[in-house]
Amino acid sequence: LNEPRSMPLEFFDNYPELKGKQEGLVVALCTSDKRVLEYVEKSVEDLCRAVPGIGGFFTITMSENLTHCKSRGEEDECEKCKNPPIYKLITDVMHAISRGIKKVDENIKLIAWTWSWKGRMSDEEFELCIKNLPEGTIVQSNSEALKPKNYSNGYIVKYVVAEKKYYISNALPIGHG
Repeated sequence: LNEPRSMPLEFFDNYPELKGKQEGLVVALCTSDKRVLEYVEKSVEDLCRAVPGIGGFFTITMSENLTHCKSRGEEDECEKCKNPPIYKLITDVMHAISRGIKKVDENIKLIAWTWSWKGRMSDEEFELCIKNLPEGTIVQSNSEALKPKNYSNGYIVKYVVAEKKYYISNALPIGHG
């Protein structure tokens, strides 16, 4: 999932209060508006019900697509998103997706790819983003973008570390290999 996707500018003629950051002729749905997060949650729930046995969702929260008001990492012209840090916007979307999943099947996996997080967030925000993801989220990272870290209560995978409540592919408990 690369959601919520931006909408054409004319969409906001009917929904001006949902208008977030604009790039050209497309505008982000502002995720600081609870209705946008409710829409994401309900859409994921509906998709899970429509596809029984779905294994999981792979999410990209910062990319070439405008998915929230700070998905490019720049300063934001959206008044509602001016103050919240980038990690908060990311984790808000991830929690909405997780809530939609959990309403249908607790076994459906949620994967958060850290694509484009580095360079758009400070190291502190990056760590806060991982720590504030929904419990059980699988964190996938492109290792060339990360620096080695060591957290006393976590797992280390080459360059990635997260608290024990998260899963990281090829994870080994600290001190085991």
